[in-house]
Amino acid sequence: GEKIGSPNDKKVKVIGSKEEADEIINSIKKQEFKVKSVKVRTEKRNPPRPFITSTLQQAANNILGFSSRKTMSVAQRLYEGKDIGGGEVVGLITYMRTDSPRIAEEAISNIRWYIDNEYGEKYLHKEVRRYRAGREAQDAHEAIRPTSVNRTPDSIKKYISRDEYNLYKLIWSRTVAVQMAPAQVKRLTVEIEAGDGLFKATGAKIIFDGFFKVMPETRSEERELPDMKEGDIVALKKIEAKQHSTQPPPRYTEASLVRKMQEVGIGRPSTYAPTISVLLNRKYVTQEGRTLIPTDTGELVADMLVGSFKDIFKVKYTARMEEELDLIEEGKENWRDVLSKFNNELNRYLKGAEKRMEKIKKEKEVIVDYIKCDKCGSPMMIKYGKGGRFLGCSAYPNCKNQKPFKEENGKIVLLEELYKDERCDECGAQMVVKGGRFGIFLACSRYPECKFTKSIYYDTGVKCPREGCDGTLVEKKTKKRRTFYGCSNYPDCDYALWQKPVKAECPKCGAKFLVVKGRGSNKRLVCVTEGCGYETEYNGE
Repeated sequence: GEKIGSPNDKKVKVIGSKEEADEIINSIKKQEFKVKSVKVRTEKRNPPRPFITSTLQQAANNILGFSSRKTMSVAQRLYEGKDIGGGEVVGLITYMRTDSPRIAEEAISNIRWYIDNEYGEKYLHKEVRRYRAGREAQDAHEAIRPTSVNRTPDSIKKYISRDEYNLYKLIWSRTVAVQMAPAQVKRLTVEIEAGDGLFKATGAKIIFDGFFKVMPETRSEERELPDMKEGDIVALKKIEAKQHSTQPPPRYTEASLVRKMQEVGIGRPSTYAPTISVLLNRKYVTQEGRTLIPTDTGELVADMLVGSFKDIFKVKYTARMEEELDLIEEGKENWRDVLSKFNNELNRYLKGAEKRMEKIKKEKEVIVDYIKCDKCGSPMMIKYGKGGRFLGCSAYPNCKNQKPFKEENGKIVLLEELYKDERCDECGAQMVVKGGRFGIFLACSRYPECKFTKSIYYDTGVKCPREGCDGTLVEKKTKKRRTFYGCSNYPDCDYALWQKPVKAECPKCGAKFLVVKGRGSNKRLVCVTEGCGYETEYNGE
């Protein structure tokens, strides 16, 4: 449980040190633990609304791990149709670019008939659930749903790809769930006294599964508590002190970014996925697992654009433009007037933009006086290019020397220094650091006589767990620039995982490493050994 205060004193005490926390724990361990109160309430869980483009992208990212672009690509194939055994191509879902949760009346009738026949009357919601488009939605198309509810995912599974099946199942289940009865959950809150300490435990038990029948992924993962009553004596299994510090907001995933774009009015259903693709393709952001991380180039571009076009790059400005485009479509605004007003504003900013951008860029370029140019002796400085930050000679344009670098413990280190002892696997010559369109790599110094190259990877220091392998787990990228961790002995060893490994022994099963799961303040260290289940708080970066 969690300590929430004292039953005799409503003030919550701030614990200032580990020693003080240990003293409290030792005192509490000597006490009898008695149930002070038990509160039971039954709550209903209603199904989510039908899918629109943004919510489909969010669900596909969270549940299936699909990027927004992949979601729309797979949905496009389902919409255009598949041959499901009849010799004809059949469209399996309605149009996937929509901002309306509305479902056609005929489709609603078919869905309700299906639920009644397949699951029984108790699973059918008593009233028809109808959803209307919001005030700002265009409502040109209805919600994303199966064209026929009778085409269950399993009935067409053998005719479609795995990705198509998984996305279709997600859409089909959501559509059916909308007309199903709510799930009923018994929620238990127990307060337990131990001397001056008061502890709280919460749990939940499903009484009636309702729409969970077709959407099991929405079930709560809360633990189920045993039945207890006031006055019961309970045994203490474990008590520990955990230090919590204020955490920054979690970084965006594609799902949470799409949700934010929808909330603030940036873009339309047809532009969510392409916008994120542009950010990734131009390397303004990279992906670590599902998390989007801004790059140095991305931060510089954002600073330059926002600093030079302050009003135009405000979220409210973009949302206002979307509204004006809608008014043009409805015939309430003249397109020439809207464009003329925009052009006047843009031209006003453009006049001074180039000078402002150059000033911002120069402010970012810092001289590193402890690293000298090996060609002319001038200090090197941090500069920015398409590939991100690099060290360039401060005597530019007279000297055009450039060097890749990385930061270690707040200091700039030349990559060539880090890899000066690296030798070519084929001829034994020294390897040198080179740069290309996909980043930096090691190449043989005898090029073109020897064309051997090797990727530069971040080594986690975690030994590969595969029996007989002496490799370590290193950070790698997929073709789509998604981060994963694989064995350094690849292709001889193909061990890989998505989660970041951390050198820490599992106290439960003895495994030599744990992996980081979760985001933001919810990050946990978890053991990947099958059946172990050990996890603990993660305080790393």
